[in-house]
Amino acid sequence: MNAAVAPVRYMISEAEYVEAATHANARGAWRVAAVVTAFALLVALLKPQFQVAILCGMVLGLALTAFKVMFLLPRRAAQIYHAQASMREPFELALTDEQFESAQRSGSFRNAWTDFVKWDETANMLLLYVDKAMFVSLPKAQVGTANLAFIRARLAATGLEQRNRSRKPEDRKP
Repeated sequence: MNAAVAPVRYMISEAEYVEAATHANARGAWRVAAVVTAFALLVALLKPQFQVAILCGMVLGLALTAFKVMFLLPRRAAQIYHAQASMREPFELALTDEQFESAQRSGSFRNAWTDFVKWDETANMLLLYVDKAMFVSLPKAQVGTANLAFIRARLAATGLEQRNRSRKPEDRKP
């Protein structure tokens, strides 16, 4: 295996970017809500006189988290997409056994497979994380089944067998 099927030209639509960015950020919002809810339940069990207020606060907190995930995160992602002109440029994807490369008119990004820290996917997008916050998003339909299989195989071969599992720091190359 020296290269994937072929270099691919792709563009990321607003809907695809919103899907990827919302997915990437929603998990953190729900984690915070889960921790706060668990703490509130513990306090409610220990202090019965506060149970009604705490339970109302929990319901409100979960409703606000849902509002953030369903409305605020997608709105913010759409704003970012429109503010960043390079997001709307065509990309050219080249894959080899050693690295991933995405180039466009305004610049290029190259990364060794061992330098990705995590990968995840949605129904339409594959997300390759370069750190805990930044990711490269690839539209599955445009990248193609063979290239997606190649990408997943390279990630698995370098220690990222499962989606949404972070690479251990000691497994990253120096």
